[in-house]
Amino acid sequence: MEFWMNLMFGNSVGLMSMLVIIGTFLLISAYAVYFIYKVMHAEPPKEGQ
Repeated sequence: MEFWMNLMFGNSVGLMSMLVIIGTFLLISAYAVYFIYKVMHAEPPKEGQ
């Protein structure tokens, strides 16, 4: 465990890697929440179209 903590936070490359992973996760989560919100609040299609 100490090896991984040193690898992730011991140098700037590991820290930037963790920031990229966390940022990617946050973006995917935001898109998923937006998609679910749009699906839940969508109106059903009309018959004439």
